[in-house]
Amino acid sequence: MDAIGRHPSMQALMPPLPLGNLTQVNMPNIPECKMPNLHKNKMPLRSTRHEECPMQPSRPVSAPREYVMTDEDMIISKTDTRGKITYANRDFMRICGYSEPQLLGQPHSLIRHPDMPRGAFRLMWKTLQAGQEFFAVVKNLTCDNAHYYWVLANVTPDFDAAGQLKGYYSVRRRPSRTAIETLEPVYARMREIESQHGKTEAPDASMNWLLAEIGRLGFPSYEALILALNHDVLDRSIAA
Repeated sequence: MDAIGRHPSMQALMPPLPLGNLTQVNMPNIPECKMPNLHKNKMPLRSTRHEECPMQPSRPVSAPREYVMTDEDMIISKTDTRGKITYANRDFMRICGYSEPQLLGQPHSLIRHPDMPRGAFRLMWKTLQAGQEFFAVVKNLTCDNAHYYWVLANVTPDFDAAGQLKGYYSVRRRPSRTAIETLEPVYARMREIESQHGKTEAPDASMNWLLAEIGRLGFPSYEALILALNHDVLDRSIAA
């Protein structure tokens, strides 16, 4: 049985709605970042008293703990057409641990967790470059590599008054636990597929596998699957 179909929750999925993601660039060498203290899995808003933590992009991720976003958390960011960050709200800085100067001008992939397959971002860029919004469930990493957090992301092309693309707008909130448990083995399989291909071919190979897998389940797209897995989260958001 396929990786998605093995999860029992897939038998009770709701029909699709619409949501999005981040970018794909090598992680830059950032000198240091501020990481807020955690208390009972809650991250306080950034303050001037936060200790600085060194950013070590080459350091392996060793058993990081999960930070679970609350229903009140809403991460918002904007990027230019190349995926470089041009705006980050306070929730974004508080949760990822970077300050505004450290985020601005950096590729959004700065926060990407190595568990995320490259094929997911290939699919995102193909969708965005077609002028469509994109929904995804994404695993991110904090600046000190000590914590990871899952987001339900909606990325939308941002056009100026003349209709010219000027960048992308992304809103992230807490995803459903069902979505995380369903997609973790899917992403693991995609990484396995990527490891069997060269660097250039790997993203397309895992993306094509994902789309074929989704099609066999009767979903028209990855976005439709994501929205079905997170219908309860979106319903609460609309009601609020």
